Amino acid sequence: MRDLAFLSTFNRRLILNRLTGSMLLVSALLLPISSAQAVGTGSSSSGGGSSYGGQTIATAEEPDALALFEEALDFIERGWFRRAITNLQKVTYIEPRNADAWNELGFAYRNVENYRQSEAAYKRALGLDPEHLGALNYQGYLFIETDRVDLARENLTRLEALCGDCFAFTNLQEALDAL
Repeated sequence: MRDLAFLSTFNRRLILNRLTGSMLLVSALLLPISSAQAVGTGSSSSGGGSSYGGQTIATAEEPDALALFEEALDFIERGWFRRAITNLQKVTYIEPRNADAWNELGFAYRNVENYRQSEAAYKRALGLDPEHLGALNYQGYLFIETDRVDLARENLTRLEALCGDCFAFTNLQEALDAL
């Protein structure tokens, strides 16, 4: 299990860069609405956010996907998988097209032996990014843990085609060789 936690740390910068890029895009899209609200055209609501033209505008009180994701990665590194699940569920709600968050959610579910939810999360990650090395690696471990070694070998073949002798490939290969 320690090798897989390292993979989370190993991919952390790439994941955070992707999240930062998508957060900047969302911020840019909301900028005209926020500017209009700033000059007093919006009306305040009691839910902690503001309403402008029937749309709810996020405020500092609402969860930040990047902060939740970073905290979830810290929880995973500490082995606090249930806490990570809570954060990652929020991240995937805020950013349903975030393959990295779905992958880490699958990892956390697998580590609390909720294999059904883990498999669904990996499937979602791979549906969003069929070449997601981390999801292919982690899903391979899920297949090993659920006695579907042939499927884990298929993931290994896909990893070899995608990245050759990369960490995700060698990590899964070592797990399969240990059987």
